[in-house]
Amino acid sequence: MIIQCHSCAAKYKFDEAKLGDAPSKKVRCPKCKAVIEVINTNLKPSKPPEKDDNDQTFTASASSRKVEDSERPPTTKVRLDALVGDTYRGMGKEAVEPEIGMPKNKKLSLALIGGSNPGSIYPIVKTITIIGRGEVDVVIQDVESSRQHAQIELMADRILLRDLNSTNGTFVNDDKISTAELDNHSEFRIGTTVFMLIITDLE
Repeated sequence: MIIQCHSCAAKYKFDEAKLGDAPSKKVRCPKCKAVIEVINTNLKPSKPPEKDDNDQTFTASASSRKVEDSERPPTTKVRLDALVGDTYRGMGKEAVEPEIGMPKNKKLSLALIGGSNPGSIYPIVKTITIIGRGEVDVVIQDVESSRQHAQIELMADRILLRDLNSTNGTFVNDDKISTAELDNHSEFRIGTTVFMLIITDLE
């Protein structure tokens, strides 16, 4: 076989028999004394080692993966109605979302009985009526009121008053509330403004 020096490009004839079973052999160039590595091209490529079923490394890796899978915590499913607070009653198949809507055959209104413009009447015609001094359904002139202070929620079978995280709070019978159920002639206070809920039968 002909070999060529990578340094001086000189070519020489090399006896392949000198390689024997060695994958390569290093010789020195007679001209520039550079080392030339002669690759044995007659050797067949070795086969990749066959996987041994008893190979300890493979077994350990598989065992480790099984342990990880077994220790993985189970997925927990959470019902949506468990996360929304008192909008729902209870959990499970018996959980029923309260019906939202105007009470049947009833007319609702808020009478302003204390504060600015007493005697004013505000009809409730929506399932959610927001009260405050901003752009809301019932606007009051009260510096102690937040822009969106509280709201009236109609649940068909009950009427709720909910404070909307106001600065000065919402009060029923002088008790500060977050949510309270109202009845006919129930009174509540926002700042210096006092309302009374009026429920009348429709003719």
